[in-house]
Amino acid sequence: MADLFQNLGSLDEATLKLLAMTPVKMPPEGVTSDFVNPPTRAALHVWTTSVFLAIALIMYANRVYVKMRLMRAWTWDDGGFSL
Repeated sequence: MADLFQNLGSLDEATLKLLAMTPVKMPPEGVTSDFVNPPTRAALHVWTTSVFLAIALIMYANRVYVKMRLMRAWTWDDGGFSL
């Protein structure tokens, strides 16, 4: 396997570009390969992370409120949780 990668340095630029655009396996029927502008789910990841972050911040704010206003006492676990 290492010999295969050592030989890549001796290939010309055109061959390397061709290899970069060639799929390892043919896609299933009905699917076309798009290496220039591939589909992405980045927006879904951003929205999902944002929603869970908002929920976590609400829960954290609730914990701080209960500890400060209602219990009026901090314990050892609050120091580690508040970092």
